[in-house]
Amino acid sequence: MGSARRMKPMNDRAGRTELALTMGKIRLVSICLLLALLLLVSWRSLFSLSMLNLGYVRLVDALLANDISFSEAEPLCPQRSLLSSDHMTPYLTEALVAMERSLYYRQSLSPYLGMGMIYLTLGDSERATQVLQTALSKDQSNLRAHTLLGCAYLQSGMIDSAIAQWQNVPHFREWRITRGHKLRLEGNWEASNRDYMAVVQVNPSSYLYHLMAWNYTKLGQIDKAIAAYKHAIKLSQPENSHYVPEMSRLELAKLYIGQQDWHNAKLELEAAISGQPNMAEAYEQLGVVYYMGFNDFQFANSLLLRAIEINPNAAKSYLYLGSFNRAQKEYALAEQWLSAGLTLSRNMWTPWLHGELGRVYLEQGRCTEAIPHLKAVIDAIPTDTWYLELLGDAYRGSSDLQMARQYYNRVIELDHANTRVKGKLQAIHK
Repeated sequence: MGSARRMKPMNDRAGRTELALTMGKIRLVSICLLLALLLLVSWRSLFSLSMLNLGYVRLVDALLANDISFSEAEPLCPQRSLLSSDHMTPYLTEALVAMERSLYYRQSLSPYLGMGMIYLTLGDSERATQVLQTALSKDQSNLRAHTLLGCAYLQSGMIDSAIAQWQNVPHFREWRITRGHKLRLEGNWEASNRDYMAVVQVNPSSYLYHLMAWNYTKLGQIDKAIAAYKHAIKLSQPENSHYVPEMSRLELAKLYIGQQDWHNAKLELEAAISGQPNMAEAYEQLGVVYYMGFNDFQFANSLLLRAIEINPNAAKSYLYLGSFNRAQKEYALAEQWLSAGLTLSRNMWTPWLHGELGRVYLEQGRCTEAIPHLKAVIDAIPTDTWYLELLGDAYRGSSDLQMARQYYNRVIELDHANTRVKGKLQAIHK
């Protein structure tokens, strides 16, 4: 009995020891499994983040290959800066593959935003739209996603959708600029300028002042246009921006020409030529200034010849040469330049080249030759009373009085107070 009682405690102690060992093994296995799981999750996360970082490294490589800093590409739509070079494609493809692999880590928006930037850069706006919409479905408040999705819509030509996205981004000026561009193209110049003004009041821009000046010109607000062009020129000095001011100087000079302010027009055009020696239109307009403002026909002629030398397709330069030579009664030279201008592809100046050549023939009494050229103007601009009258004169000079009356009557229909043409009609009836 005593021996049996002594054996029972010993068995109990052995059982407890075995149970403790078993529980210890279970805990050890559980800890190992937990560590393995954590390691697996961490490895996947690290792998995803590594792939994401590699993607951005490749994107930066692509930017550097095109001499663009990442800070320059980030603020606005990346395709504007990046689409210019094909040699970036390998870098971008590698970046795209890396970012796609990083989607193992699906809680992050960064892969989607990076892929959206790359698709935009590659010009694939459809895929860019898809991944950026996915990004927004995960976080509707992500400003970068709204910004890039607006860029994708803009690249697809969906301007209103782009503006709607950008309006979700506080202080993002691009939507106002884009809406201003859209309104300008629609001919709503006043509303366009309101958007441009809202931007330049916060962030002055020579380019936007240039566009505002153009709008003011269309609105007939010439003083405001001149002031806006001056702002554009002032802001475009080297220490302030990279925008070249020569186009603003050229357009400003045209306004001065319209006001017959020949001195200031000359100064602006000379400054434009100094900055851009091969700006054909600046030479052309300076020719106009010297002929109309300073009566220097010879120098004006040389400036127009220089414009044609720079740009042989400058139809307006041929028109001015023909017109000035006609006014000087240098009819052979006038005919030569106007005929040369008419050999160019048809353009907005073609009717006026015909009109000037018709006048050259008419002033020499070559009325039959003048008629088809004057008719070419009327075909393009049926209500031009000046050329309707000249066409009537040409028919009258060729003894076709019936046709002369027809065109004179059309002038009277359009301009009831035209006493000069009424006198010509009375002369025919006599």
